[in-house]
Amino acid sequence: SKYRTYWCSHIFLFVFLLSFPVVTALTIHSPDPAITYDKTFVLFNLSSEERSLFYYGYVEDSGRLVRTCAQPIFNCSKKIRLTEGINPLFIRSDNGLGNINMEYVNVSVDDTKPKIIKIYPSGNSYGFGFFSINYTELNLKDITLYYGGFNNPTTLVKNNTECSSGINQQCNFTADLSLFNGGKIQFCFAITDIAGNSINSSKIKINVDLDNPKVIYISPPIITNTRVKFYIDIAESNFDRITYINSNNCGVFFESSRVLCTTLKNGRCIFSKTLCLGFHNITLTSSDKAGNSVINYTSFDII
Repeated sequence: SKYRTYWCSHIFLFVFLLSFPVVTALTIHSPDPAITYDKTFVLFNLSSEERSLFYYGYVEDSGRLVRTCAQPIFNCSKKIRLTEGINPLFIRSDNGLGNINMEYVNVSVDDTKPKIIKIYPSGNSYGFGFFSINYTELNLKDITLYYGGFNNPTTLVKNNTECSSGINQQCNFTADLSLFNGGKIQFCFAITDIAGNSINSSKIKINVDLDNPKVIYISPPIITNTRVKFYIDIAESNFDRITYINSNNCGVFFESSRVLCTTLKNGRCIFSKTLCLGFHNITLTSSDKAGNSVINYTSFDII
């Protein structure tokens, strides 16, 4: 009859539809690939429209599945221990009736604090506004320099486009210390990675000296055969050294910078050298302990 044919056709359609599994949505609430986690134990918060078993595994070991929750459930929440670095994972839900859904996610973990190797200037030394820090951090976010007065420091921040991530990296800062010239300041660094791990350096006190050494007088050279003698009078309370370069290399393949004086006797440095015949142009660089320097020239002919 028509009535029997109608119901047979509907029963056939129902059975036919059951033969094709309905794919249900897998929702990954956590982990979030946009976040770098600061702990190796990461929360997996997964849900499905049907009661399902949830699994995860590493992409490079796709044959190994690890169940996150013991029983079929709508929502599964559990902390999973991952490894430091990038974890390429697949996450899968299975309702046991052939409805399987799988997604891929890269989970980043960084639970290692940045490491400070060296900072400059060193304690109780002299500075003129140049600061640097050597560090190791593979996922740098930013570096902050705090400097100035002991109670109200000024801050300078450089992000990971200005300072590099990596092993034994160096980042340099230049600060205006004109308000502190002749006095003392305190400074320190703070390093933060993209996971939020941070470390501060110790606080360093330095003396501020922004003034170049003052060369008062360079005497005319006294030449005896090939022996040349002249002196430099200099006013500098934080004197470090005077170096010189001779344009006449006297047969040596390359010019070199040599130290002339590291101390002053009554404010005077004496040049007394035996040189070769010919014209000599001497470049003198006078430096103080803060790194300030001034360049002067003297020349003479040995015939």
